[in-house]
Amino acid sequence: MRAHPALLARTFCLQLGHSGSGKTTLLDVLAGRKTSGTLTGTIQYNGLPPSSSLLRRVTGYVEQFDTLVDTLTCREMLLYTAQLKRPMSEPLSAKHAAVEHLLDKLGLSSCSSTQIGHSLKRGISGGQAKRLNIGVALITDPRVLYLDEPTSGLDSFTAYEVMQVVAGLTSEGTTVATTIHSPSAACFNLFDRLLVLLNGHVVYHGSAGETAIAYFTSCCSARQPQVGDNLAEWMLEAVTQADRSKEGKVGLAEVYSTSFQAKVSQQ
Repeated sequence: MRAHPALLARTFCLQLGHSGSGKTTLLDVLAGRKTSGTLTGTIQYNGLPPSSSLLRRVTGYVEQFDTLVDTLTCREMLLYTAQLKRPMSEPLSAKHAAVEHLLDKLGLSSCSSTQIGHSLKRGISGGQAKRLNIGVALITDPRVLYLDEPTSGLDSFTAYEVMQVVAGLTSEGTTVATTIHSPSAACFNLFDRLLVLLNGHVVYHGSAGETAIAYFTSCCSARQPQVGDNLAEWMLEAVTQADRSKEGKVGLAEVYSTSFQAKVSQQ
């Protein structure tokens, strides 16, 4: 897989593709978490190849499945992570302040003293757990945040609520790249950048709105979207149909690589 140097050119990027298209693999590559296989191409942050120490400092990663300690409260979980990951020279008072700031920013102040719990012992809700997982990644103040399926297992309203919180992080200068297998129309509209993958190949990278619609209808023979269509599902339908017809396995990637849209994205 080729790691594209311009994937994070904007603040809020959605990686879209059917199961097995390479979404999580690409996130792992960009975050420096992929240790197996062969990689080609370059990864650049601010125009320079990142070192492993830089990646640890400037990136945060939220896995698809919860990694929370069920016996701790939300505040204790964040403080525990802060003591592990923030500099040892930092005063404990500063770590407490960072925790309180995150609890407020993620809308977790009301459940800050509630135990996380598990399937057999009720604790915080699913949406609160997702936001707390994001907080664990944010405790080190990363400049780039990667999220792998952050809405997995949530209903559409809670998923939108979580993604609204994530979108709000971009206003403070955090670049966010996330994978969502099948986002709702409301969630999709939150994104300003879109990356579509097919079998490990980039078949579109650019704006998530009218530009994407124009590209898929003109270059990928997609049908015109109808009123009420979920644009994310409409794009996946076009890519999947091309894949099943055996015309798009590499063809769509080649069409994109030579398109004007690819040149615009590179710039």
